[in-house]
Amino acid sequence: MRDRDEHDRQYHQRYRLFFNSINIDVFPSSYSGRHKMSNLPSLAALSRQHVPIDTDGMEVDTPGVPVTWNQHASHQDILEKIVQLGTLDDCRNLVRNCRLSTAFNGACQTDDYWSEGLRLRGWTLAWDPNANPRAVFKMLCSLEDKHRDLLLGLGSVTTIKEYAFGRANLSALTQLPPDLATLEPYAFRGTNLSSLKELPPKLTKIKSFAFKYANLSSLKELPPKLTRIKSSAFSGADLSSLKELPSTLTTIEDSAFSGADLSSLQKIPPTTIKSNAFERADLSSLKKLPPTLTTIEDSAFSGANLSLLEELPPTLTTLERFVFINANLSSLKELPPTLTTIKTYAFGHVNLSALTQLPPNMTTLEPYAFNGTNLSSIKELPPTLTKIERLAFSGADLSSLEELPPKLTKIERFAFKDANLSSLQELPPTLTTIENAAFGGADLSSLQELPPTLTTIENAAFSGANLSSFKDAFIRDYLLSLK
Repeated sequence: MRDRDEHDRQYHQRYRLFFNSINIDVFPSSYSGRHKMSNLPSLAALSRQHVPIDTDGMEVDTPGVPVTWNQHASHQDILEKIVQLGTLDDCRNLVRNCRLSTAFNGACQTDDYWSEGLRLRGWTLAWDPNANPRAVFKMLCSLEDKHRDLLLGLGSVTTIKEYAFGRANLSALTQLPPDLATLEPYAFRGTNLSSLKELPPKLTKIKSFAFKYANLSSLKELPPKLTRIKSSAFSGADLSSLKELPSTLTTIEDSAFSGADLSSLQKIPPTTIKSNAFERADLSSLKKLPPTLTTIEDSAFSGANLSLLEELPPTLTTLERFVFINANLSSLKELPPTLTTIKTYAFGHVNLSALTQLPPNMTTLEPYAFNGTNLSSIKELPPTLTKIERLAFSGADLSSLEELPPKLTKIERFAFKDANLSSLQELPPTLTTIENAAFGGADLSSLQELPPTLTTIENAAFSGANLSSFKDAFIRDYLLSLK
């Protein structure tokens, strides 16, 4: 006992000698406990030069800074003094000076140094033992008080409430509390969770907007028992390391992954994909969609990067409106033979240049179905089509198309407006009606004549079209004069 008292006396004497030498009161009169904030000046007072501070209050890397710390001070002394008595600014300066001062560089590289700092400060994240202690210390220094207090108090919580960690920097965390079962809306909206490798296995409810715009760039898998992903749950999130979705998943709701980075995702399980589910998402590693899909809902993959997708599900019968509009489908080589209906703008403004044919049993092409689409390898349209609806192929590249469906009777207004039909030499003998501007502005440079069955040619049907190979100049001039 006597030896212990003597050790303590010498320990405090060393404190007094060092801190008195730099005019710091070792035990200020206001100090009454380990976490009491003191009048201790910031660690910049330990240096004879200004250390630049970034907007987040953390260090700015300044190579070549000379040794400015008191070489005779014990690193442990300074650590304990600052961590126990200092303000958060003092702790921030501790992180900064440990980076910039060569006198402290060696000590500051060890995990033990920062683990001790966390212990002294009373900052415990026992549920994340793999987190880097220095990164945790720096993270906790930079957090707003409400986020820091909430994070340190998580412990055995099962639910994280709305907006709890919105826009917080939690970049040092590698995992969340293991008992977590529910995330309320916006719980981690815009949060930096860039080191998080997994979500708690008990997590079964991820509610709307829970991870909207979050950085989850190290996350490799979602919870194994997850059955439903709510609307916009991961909208705009960085999920660039995620390779597959859990097999238990039954529903991906509206906009669940809208705008998300899923560039490593290789597999989507059999599930229901709701409207806008993967709108503008990066799915550049995905080669297949679930094989049991029969319907893909509105805008499900609009604007998505599906550059490696080679085929659609073999049981697919209907493509809903806007489903692939503006998507990258540059590798898609075929559409399933079961596909009968392509709705409005389903493939609008899409590069389908690798596609060589359309489904043979297709009966319905709604307006704008292939508006502005690159179909430059298509040589014929399905023989089952009897009508081409308005604007179905407006602005499309059909430069290899040699013939239209043999039973076609009607081409509606603007159906091929501004389309490239440069290889089309004749129209089907069953055709009776060409509506207003059906071929307006189209390239029909190989077309030589009209079928004798035509009974109706509406105004501007061929206005501005290229009819340079037309045999009868009189008829050609008449067609071009129709306004």
